[in-house]
Amino acid sequence: CSKNAPNIRISVDINSEHVKMERVEWGNLDLYFFVDNIQQIPNNFNQHHWLTDKYVAVIADWRDIPDKLSLNQFTAESQIHLPISSSAADVIDNWLHEQNLYRSIQMIAQSYAVGGLISARSGLLFCAPLKVANQLVNMLPLKIIELPEGMPDLSLSILSHKLYDYHGSVKWL
Repeated sequence: CSKNAPNIRISVDINSEHVKMERVEWGNLDLYFFVDNIQQIPNNFNQHHWLTDKYVAVIADWRDIPDKLSLNQFTAESQIHLPISSSAADVIDNWLHEQNLYRSIQMIAQSYAVGGLISARSGLLFCAPLKVANQLVNMLPLKIIELPEGMPDLSLSILSHKLYDYHGSVKWL
């Protein structure tokens, strides 16, 4: 396998999953990152697991709150939500729904950085993958809180269209 990328361009776009899927089908994108367990993947797409990361929460370091939340404590906390899919669905809310529970979402953030900043100033709980939470804690007056037992992880996959498997860029990736 060559270490040199064959005519690869990288673009970071924030589009709905449907737009990305269409762009991959048309050959305008080689791949995109997909949140697992949120939406069905058509049979004509390849799925390659890329990353799994544990969800934690960040909260202002001045908040008096346990280092690990019970399920009741978690659902009682006012929270900031970052939709990671165009439907605003995520594995945390799906998991809560399966238990006939919900969380109290007070605000929607447009990015992890914005959610972290709002959490630091407001004291609202903000769920994030551990790798992101570690970065937020390094930049802002936040602390990491463990979430209840059984909380699902964030799982991301790379999707590509089977029609373009022979392309050099897809083979290289």
